[in-house]
Amino acid sequence: MKHRIFVYGTLRRDGSQHHRMRAATWIANASVKGVLYHIDWYPAIVLSTEAEASVRGEIFMVDDDILAELDLFEGKEYKRVLVNATDDQGHTQQAWIWAAWEKPNKPIILSGDWLQR
Repeated sequence: MKHRIFVYGTLRRDGSQHHRMRAATWIANASVKGVLYHIDWYPAIVLSTEAEASVRGEIFMVDDDILAELDLFEGKEYKRVLVNATDDQGHTQQAWIWAAWEKPNKPIILSGDWLQR
């Protein structure tokens, strides 16, 4: 089975962990509503349907094996949830995202873009 995922940090095309996406197919650049936090060498997102802030990322298509590997990589610190991502053409695409369980006590990345922090 194929799954859409939204990645916003180290798994992006220019991210330090993008090699984990070796069998993924890039779909679009996109954004989701939420706030991005600088945890350490990686970020975390806190989703919000009411947030004026948005987080930049990319939508990819992955198979069951890659999805399972990414669940392990993300670990218990994150929950995988479905979100509505808006691509750069204004279309909404439903995708899985790994989000923080709760608001971290870490600095906010005001740009909303991990690669432009």
